[in-house]
Amino acid sequence: QNAASGWQEPRPAATPQAPKQRSVGAGDGLIATLRQRAAEYARTGVDPDIAKSLGDALQHHPGTERAARQREMEACDKDFEALVVEGKASVPNCNELIRAQALQGNMREAMKTHDAMKLHGYEPDAETFVSLLAGAAKQRDAELARRLFLKMREQLISATPKVYTALMQAHVRAGDVASGYSLLRKME
Repeated sequence: QNAASGWQEPRPAATPQAPKQRSVGAGDGLIATLRQRAAEYARTGVDPDIAKSLGDALQHHPGTERAARQREMEACDKDFEALVVEGKASVPNCNELIRAQALQGNMREAMKTHDAMKLHGYEPDAETFVSLLAGAAKQRDAELARRLFLKMREQLISATPKVYTALMQAHVRAGDVASGYSLLRKME
């Protein structure tokens, strides 16, 4: 309607329209997705979210720095005497040497390094035993890990969460999951 003249425009005649079809909206896609996931769960017995999360975790790779450090440790051919001669003997460096020897599977040398550092006045700490326990875990030797833990306690070194974790790892890798679970409960 034109307010100044009072004139009204004619309206077009209504044309018959086909009934509106329901469009596929976000709700329909969600329902289809939920049905598909429920069918997958029924078929496999595994929650699809958990399966995806585990799949993602299994695809994880350590960072480049960590991978380079791992390669460096695996290639380490030094011994305690070399650290002393180079003037680099310290508890942290001895711990790194022990870790390298243990991860190479050379537990005898790692134990010798532990004994030599004590003999030369470098007191082992919890990290020393984390390194030794990591070697026992790599060898899947829960008995060795228990002996190392007792040796640590004899030296009046308190167990840290990292020590317990390495000890649990040794038990689980050796197939003794019950002992690993007991250690977890002991930590609480």
